[in-house]
Amino acid sequence: MDDRLLTQIERKRMELITAGLSKGFTDALTVKLSTELDHLLNQLTKNSELASYQH
Repeated sequence: MDDRLLTQIERKRMELITAGLSKGFTDALTVKLSTELDHLLNQLTKNSELASYQH
């Protein structure tokens, strides 16, 4: 598994939580961070699917 990607996901998750709690869940920054986290999670899923097909 890609440790760098997992680290990016964890950092983005913490940024999202911080923004959500301080700015609100509908604030533009919170929504932007949520979208960025979604992209990272989609990449993780894609990587996992590719790895399972290669075995």
